[in-house]
Amino acid sequence: MKRLILLVALVAPLACQHASIAPHDDAESEAAVVQRDVRAMNDALFSGDADVLVQHTLPAVVKKWGGPEAYSKIYMAVAKTQAKAGIKLESFTFPSPPEFIAGQGERRFALVPTRIIVTDGTNRGGSTGFQLGVKEPGAAEWKYIPGFFVRPDLLAELAPDFPVDHPLPPRSTEKLPARKSP
Repeated sequence: MKRLILLVALVAPLACQHASIAPHDDAESEAAVVQRDVRAMNDALFSGDADVLVQHTLPAVVKKWGGPEAYSKIYMAVAKTQAKAGIKLESFTFPSPPEFIAGQGERRFALVPTRIIVTDGTNRGGSTGFQLGVKEPGAAEWKYIPGFFVRPDLLAELAPDFPVDHPLPPRSTEKLPARKSP
């Protein structure tokens, strides 16, 4: 069970790391866009689509993890570990709406709270976290920083114009009760 909780702690933020390739309709709200992207991120991790994850991650994050090839290998290792352990996604939800924050200049941020529940068939684990979307001035797509990267020192390095006093969504992992068989 400890392994499942540890994997949930790793998987949940990573599961939310990829942004959707599909362009969005101009009429689609930004909240819908970032939630669609974050949901697609989760799907990409559980399907092992590391290339898409790399393509839509904030470039500074990819560089920090050793570049695109190293970053892909990390995600492939997570996907293989999940598959080997029989870990499957039970649910993925947004516990609250995204929050949009102005940075310096026209750079924008989106805090996208997430809730993921996984199971290995016997045990269940849950994780509450978030993804930090970054939209550069003039950019068509959001890029994402995984929530586990969002601590003061790394946030200052990766997004120095994010307001330092702005509260972040809560993060937690927990063991959940087993589901009763029907």
